[in-house]
Amino acid sequence: MKNWGRILQGYWQGLNSRNMYHPKRGSYKEVDRLGFAFKVNEEGEVEHIGFLYNGEAGEESNILHLAFHHDLRRHELKDGYFWIDADIEDERKGALSGAIHKIWLKNQHSKIAYGMKYSHENKYFGLDGSYLGPSFGPGLTCATFVLSALNDNGYPLVDFESWIVREDDEKFKEKILDALRGSLDKLIRKKSPTDQIENLERHIEVFMETEQCPRFRPGEIAAAGGQSNIPVKFVEAVSFAEKLIRSVSKV
Repeated sequence: MKNWGRILQGYWQGLNSRNMYHPKRGSYKEVDRLGFAFKVNEEGEVEHIGFLYNGEAGEESNILHLAFHHDLRRHELKDGYFWIDADIEDERKGALSGAIHKIWLKNQHSKIAYGMKYSHENKYFGLDGSYLGPSFGPGLTCATFVLSALNDNGYPLVDFESWIVREDDEKFKEKILDALRGSLDKLIRKKSPTDQIENLERHIEVFMETEQCPRFRPGEIAAAGGQSNIPVKFVEAVSFAEKLIRSVSKV
C-alpha cells in the first residue's frame, strides 16, 4: 500500500502545526475515531464525501455517507478513496463520533431526501440521531449531510454565510436531476409500489423548482474537515481544496 501521508505531505505542511492529516497513512481502519473519506474521479475532482468513524469501542472504521436519494450507507472503505483524520480535540471527537453513529442507527432504514437547498438554520438531526427532514423535497447532498450532522451536534465546520453561488452550480443540479429521472425510470420498469413512484415524482417536481443556492462541494468540505480553526470560510475552503487536488493528482 502506498504511503498517502508522505505523498500528500506537501499539501498538509504549513496548514496545521499539529500535522493531523493522515490520508491513508497505513490503514484507514486506524483512523482516530473520526475522519472524512473522499473520492476523486477521473477528471481530478472530489465527487463524494462521507464520515470515516469507529462506531463502537474496538470496532474498525467504516464510511458513512449519503450515496443518493433515500440511500444512506455504511460499509468498509473501497478503493479510490482518500481519508483525512479530523483535527478535533479528543473529547469532542469522541462525542461527535458517537453522535454520527446514532444517525446511522436511527436512519439506516429511513428516507433521507437528496436535495440542494440547504439551510444551516434548520435542524436536520435530533439528539437521538433521528432525521427531522421530509422524505421528499428539500434534502441533503453528500456534503451537506456531513455538514448538517456536525452542525446539529454543535460543530459548525464552515462559515455558511460566506458561501456564494457559482456559475457552474447549475450544472450539478442538472446532473442530479438526470440521475433522479433515471431512478424514476427504473422504478417504473420494475413496477415498484405506486407510493414509491409517486414519492419520487413529487421529489423531482420540488427539485426542479429549487431556487439557485450555493453548493457546498465535497472537495471543499473534505479540505475544511482537516482544519482545527473553524468555522472555515468559503475562500479558505476553496484554496485548501485546490491544494488538496493538486497533491492528489500527483499520486
